[in-house]
Amino acid sequence: MAKPMSRRAQGQFLPISMTVNGVAREIEVEPHELLLDVVRDRLGLTGAKRSCDVQVCGACTLLLDGRPVSSCTLPAFEARGRGCIRCKRRLSSTAAFSAGSARRG
Repeated sequence: MAKPMSRRAQGQFLPISMTVNGVAREIEVEPHELLLDVVRDRLGLTGAKRSCDVQVCGACTLLLDGRPVSSCTLPAFEARGRGCIRCKRRLSSTAAFSAGSARRG
């Protein structure tokens, strides 16, 4: 019996190039994959958060070509060829706690 073809072999991945925080990136994404998931899970940039999943709260907001977008509903392939995605870098839990404490005064 023949082995089923992988998604990559079936051509179900879309190659995209984008610039993330000033660094050119080449990545393959699935057609249904969201920009938020690619940025958080694959690139390790956890500044944007998943919260409402319906473009209401703003926790997932990224800047794409200088304009805010809700990355929880934007397919990642829509970022292909875009000039700039800005998102915060990963913070250690100590740095995050210190930053939060400083804001509260």
